[in-house]
Amino acid sequence: MQLGKGVEWTTHICTVLALLPEGRGLNVEALAEFFEVPMPAFRCTEIRQNGPCALKPKDCKRPCEVASAFAKAEAVYREALNAQTLASVMQEAAVNSTPEHMLDIVGWVQRQIA
Repeated sequence: MQLGKGVEWTTHICTVLALLPEGRGLNVEALAEFFEVPMPAFRCTEIRQNGPCALKPKDCKRPCEVASAFAKAEAVYREALNAQTLASVMQEAAVNSTPEHMLDIVGWVQRQIA
């Protein structure tokens, strides 16, 4: 039998959540870091120094503008993730879902672990 990656990830997430002290929140960025979302997410390969119009390394004294743009965007992204807790995500899901749908989800989870 071979289980999908989702089973492994779910088990890890549940384990991490079970280890949290009662009343302690966990932000989404911490989960991303725990599950090895790369930092930085964008890795510049210095394309500007390759190809038919390549610059010489001595002419690349500043970081690549493309890499800089991605770094700025990633900082905003990570700041936004850091502001989100699992509890806030769950609360928003509950507000945006119908009670019937939430009960369907709970029922499905209970059937899976039974």
